[in-house]
Amino acid sequence: MIMQKNMDIRPHPSRNIAPESSTRKSFFGTGKRRTGAIVGGIVAVLLLAGSIWWYVSNTSSYFIQTSKYQVVVLTNNQIYFGKLQRLHDNSYRLTNVYYLQQQDTAQSDAAAVPNDQTASTTTPQLVKLGNELHGPEDAMIFDNTQVLYWENLKPDGKVSKSIEEYLKK
Repeated sequence: MIMQKNMDIRPHPSRNIAPESSTRKSFFGTGKRRTGAIVGGIVAVLLLAGSIWWYVSNTSSYFIQTSKYQVVVLTNNQIYFGKLQRLHDNSYRLTNVYYLQQQDTAQSDAAAVPNDQTASTTTPQLVKLGNELHGPEDAMIFDNTQVLYWENLKPDGKVSKSIEEYLKK
C-alpha cells in the first residue's frame, strides 16, 4: 500500500451532512413552544399547590385552635372537654379529657323550704377522665359520625379556667 501525501479527507460535496447541533431538538421544542411549555408547567404547579392549600384550609382540622380547649358534643348528647385533633382517617382524638357529672347537693334552709324539708339540686361538676373504675387512659377517639359538633373554648370561660385550676393542683 502506498500512501499519498496530499490526500483529501474532506467530505464529498454530494453528501449533504448537516451539523449535529441543528439535528438535535430540545424536549420542549424551540422558541415559542419552549416558552409555552415552561409557562404551562408553572401554571400547572400553581394550580396543584392552590388546590392542595384550598383542600387543607377547608378541613375541620384547620379550624381547631390547638392553644385552646375544645368541647365535643356527641350524637348521644355526651359532652367532653379537652384538646382536640383531627386524625387522617377523619376521626377525632381528644386528650386531657374532662366531662360533666351531675352532683346532688342537699340544701336545708328553713326560710326557703317550709316544714324542715330538704331540697336537692344538681350542679354540674367537671371530672377528669382516668379515675374511673376501669382505669382509662387520658385520651378518647371518636368516629366523625359520632360527633354532632365541636367548638373552641375561650381561655377566660368557666370550663377553661376550671381545667387550668385543676392542672395547677
